[in-house]
Amino acid sequence: MKMDELEHVVWDECVHRRPAPDEAVRERWEQDRFTAYQDHFVIQPLPARYDGLLAQALSEWTRHQDIFLTQSRMTQEEFDRQFPVLRQGFLERNRQIFGTVMRLGAIAHGAVRNMDLVNCFACFLPRAVPDRRIALAETGRCMAAIFYLEKMGKAVTYFELGQEVKTDLIDAAWRFADELTRAQSPNPVD
Repeated sequence: MKMDELEHVVWDECVHRRPAPDEAVRERWEQDRFTAYQDHFVIQPLPARYDGLLAQALSEWTRHQDIFLTQSRMTQEEFDRQFPVLRQGFLERNRQIFGTVMRLGAIAHGAVRNMDLVNCFACFLPRAVPDRRIALAETGRCMAAIFYLEKMGKAVTYFELGQEVKTDLIDAAWRFADELTRAQSPNPVD
């Protein structure tokens, strides 16, 4: 799969970890993933020799996204408007949205393989290709939202059983990509 191949390239070629200067910073990065995306990871440009792979990976993602949108009976614009409302309702444990979250979570199941792909597309790739930052952040935000829906759907079931499902990592990735789509500077969170 080209998305997996690109993920490995981005980690090998573009992502470097900045060491924590002290224990307090290390603990903050462990507790606040959004801050870790900003401060812990240093992102280098994706070498031009991978432009073809990037195009293939984006094409592969578009097929996954189109299947999700078709099955959910939404356009991309409708999904972009509805997801933040569902996310907020989920975070507030608003039972009125649980049915929709469970339905969309079931549709989202398997559309995004894992959190590593979300990190790559939502948090690293937009900064590795700065001239396409906003478009790539929008792609990453959508990928994060679909993966988040899968996790939310599972979490709703566990809420009913009185158990918790951690969603802080995916929430941070979605917020990070969302922030990248809104900021005007080339590296707004670096």
